[in-house]
Amino acid sequence: MTKTDENGQPLAGAVFEVTRDRNGVVVDTITTGTDGKAVFNNLLRDNYTIREVTPPPGYKPLTTTIPIGPDDF
Repeated sequence: MTKTDENGQPLAGAVFEVTRDRNGVVVDTITTGTDGKAVFNNLLRDNYTIREVTPPPGYKPLTTTIPIGPDDF
């Protein structure tokens, strides 16, 4: 996952949580690095919802969630 600004520049410091849809459990929380990238590791092939819980400084959090499914792995 990559977080960028309106000009496509990477944004560090965005915090995302990943919730497994099957049981509603938050399985991971990650923060974007200076390259704007956040990598989720060790997830089972299942359906998840990604939600931004803390935006980068000076930005508002995303108001929509990001669904991912088994075919996204």
